[in-house]
Amino acid sequence: MCSFGFTAAYGELGDGYIEVHHSLPLHVSGVTETGLLELALLCANCHRMCHKSFRGESWRTPDALREQMQKLWQGAIHQAASTSAS
Repeated sequence: MCSFGFTAAYGELGDGYIEVHHSLPLHVSGVTETGLLELALLCANCHRMCHKSFRGESWRTPDALREQMQKLWQGAIHQAASTSAS
């Protein structure tokens, strides 16, 4: 999602570490057996941002968060290009 690598950041301590996010929140699905395709592997920051409340949302999907992040990055790149051209 964000390309963060626990091994690159923490060495052997971070090797093999990742957080797992349920694509369909458990409070929506209820008690059920979760399949691997229903899980997303996220860094801790992205996982928290999927769960963080914002503007009436109680959770967001990894795809929605990825889209939001891409818009912010594109805006930052555009702003940086505009500033350097001035």
